[in-house]
Amino acid sequence: MFYKYKSILVSFLAVLFFFDISFSYDLSQLPGNIDFNKLKDQLIDTVKHIGTYKASEAFDEIEKNLKSFKTLQLKIRNAKNVDSVIDEVAQSLRNMSKSYSKIAKMKYEVFADYNIREKQLATIDGKIIDTVDGLKEKLLEIKSDDIELRNRLNEEQNRKKKNRNDN
Repeated sequence: MFYKYKSILVSFLAVLFFFDISFSYDLSQLPGNIDFNKLKDQLIDTVKHIGTYKASEAFDEIEKNLKSFKTLQLKIRNAKNVDSVIDEVAQSLRNMSKSYSKIAKMKYEVFADYNIREKQLATIDGKIIDTVDGLKEKLLEIKSDDIELRNRLNEEQNRKKKNRNDN
């Protein structure tokens, strides 16, 4: 049985030698690496989402309030009589107050979204552990196959030595 594999191995090595074919492994295509790249992308997307969820809305509200405040500041400075702009100032301050209340209420949505993302992170963590365990199993399988092949090779070499000594 080994002779069958031996002839294939010799033929393969001859092809490599005569045609100068070299192996170059693309590590990115290994099963574990593919799985880890997918998990890495999921992890990055989840973390980015946590850090940016509702941030642009809050930023837009704050920016709008700053513009309103600067406009009010100019109106008050340029007003000859503060009483003439007091109603407008009061209304603008009420609008800013509503805007900041809106930002504060976003916390409920942010916390709810965070809880969802936290569960996603736990799922990703579980998948990472499963992938590592799977790779460990494959490694043990490869090591076992390697030991078996080395034993077969040693047996074959010992058999050949014995045959030479018998002749």
